[in-house]
Amino acid sequence: MKAAADNMPFDILTFIFNHYSEYDTPYQPVETLLLVCKTWHNWATNNPKLWSKFNIILYDTYHTEYWASCIPRRLQKCPSSTLLDITITSEPTLMSFRDCKAAFEALRVKLVGEHGELARRWRSFVLEDVGLSQKTVAQYLQFPTPKLEEFECRKLQSPFAVLPDTSSLRTFKVSWLRNTKLPSLENVTNLRIGIIGSFDENALASATNVVRMSIRSWDKPFRFVATYPQLKKLELEGEIGSDCLKNIQAPQLKKLTLRVGRGSDYLHVISSKGINLATLSSIRIMWRPIRHNSVEDIADYLHGVKSFLAGAINLETLVLENAEIAYLVLKLLTDDLKSLYQDHTLRIVQAEYEIELGDGEERLPSVNRLRAMTGGIPDCSWERLFELLNDVSEQSSSDVSLSLSVGRVS
Repeated sequence: MKAAADNMPFDILTFIFNHYSEYDTPYQPVETLLLVCKTWHNWATNNPKLWSKFNIILYDTYHTEYWASCIPRRLQKCPSSTLLDITITSEPTLMSFRDCKAAFEALRVKLVGEHGELARRWRSFVLEDVGLSQKTVAQYLQFPTPKLEEFECRKLQSPFAVLPDTSSLRTFKVSWLRNTKLPSLENVTNLRIGIIGSFDENALASATNVVRMSIRSWDKPFRFVATYPQLKKLELEGEIGSDCLKNIQAPQLKKLTLRVGRGSDYLHVISSKGINLATLSSIRIMWRPIRHNSVEDIADYLHGVKSFLAGAINLETLVLENAEIAYLVLKLLTDDLKSLYQDHTLRIVQAEYEIELGDGEERLPSVNRLRAMTGGIPDCSWERLFELLNDVSEQSSSDVSLSLSVGRVS
């Protein structure tokens, strides 16, 4: 057994250590592998990347104390020039808010440094679901991070500017961003932002190198005010206002995702001079029921979807993200839009099922195959479809009202 460990190829050894480090805990620390044999010990001690990657999961004060002592010890095993990859996750159901806050304050100096000297070495910083005040999170982000390439955070709200130097930043993802001044996005290629409350729309104007962009806005419409010459994939979720896409230019756009609840959202995309539907190769759409949808609202939504698809004449892939949008689209493709996509192959995907849309007399049988695969998409009249969608909308409104009531009680 020892001989096998001594003679193990380095690529296999690298895989073992990297995999083990993903589950690093006080009960299963990476240092355990140093005890296997001298070969493993020597390889590990001469591999700085092993000691510069921190996958921190906080369950209780014991885990906090472990990482508070572990981080400085591991940093001593690698040169001061080694870049750091940090992921922090807490378990709010197991830690009180006070303990969680104390844990992050205890680790802040260990990961940031007294004067930000460690923050200057960050290559990636990922802050997953944590039960913290946003001010506590923002305190991690006051110092320059010139080597930072990837930043992800679930919630971010800060009274002061964050990440003052992001000259190397390539990925920036914040699921819930509220009243926070964004850092420079000049070199970002992968951008995802969920907007709550006020938002500096001009901040997006600097992201001229972005290739993939996802914007989610629930409170109010936002506006693009720039040209994105490299943008190939765009995701929009929430309300798309009349001015949202008026000033955008995306000449290389090939993939578009829309998760919207109003017919006007589609019409505003159609009217944008900076988005050419005819050049899109892939579209993903999802119907997000708004509260108290009337039959007229559903009719408007149908009109928006119909007009939108009619403009995407060269589409190669169409992904229907939920059953409700599949109700409408599959009916359209065998009715009002049956002449569409007759001259080339279109792949339609719904959940884990997919078909190639047939042409001519094969159109309806191909659509029915998908309906049969899913087992939940009916072939019925428009009147019946509207009844089904109206029922879904009413159920969604009830769910929203219930969640709001629970939120107020808690």
